[in-house]
Amino acid sequence: MSVIVVSVAIGLLLFAINVAKGKPVFAIFGLLGGVLGIIGAVRLAKPDSWWARRYYDDEQLRLAARRFPENAEHLQWPCPECGETFTGGRALARHRELAHGVSHEVASTGSSGECPVCGVLFETKEALAAHVARFHPDHATV
Repeated sequence: MSVIVVSVAIGLLLFAINVAKGKPVFAIFGLLGGVLGIIGAVRLAKPDSWWARRYYDDEQLRLAARRFPENAEHLQWPCPECGETFTGGRALARHRELAHGVSHEVASTGSSGECPVCGVLFETKEALAAHVARFHPDHATV
């Protein structure tokens, strides 16, 4: 009986990981206990998935965007000064600082550094604005 419980728990875990990574077919195989569920869980997530937004840094997002280009069009962060595009906010911020001398204004502690939609905290007002534009476009005027 404990083997069945462990198998079901592993299948549910693989299902959840694959859903979070934007891979529904691999999620079904994970639920059924197949090897494809494990493969989907350990490989890169799709760049527009919850997993990528939550856990990936700029380099991992770039790799995911190359692996899944059909899911990465909206992940481009254009430089407002020159128009060059980047696949991550940190890369854009570094470019703006090095190429254009634009430093980041640090947000004061409190609500100005917190996303009003999801509550994520940010060190700079620019990072907060970029987050709202990227993940909450309906609230872009915030």
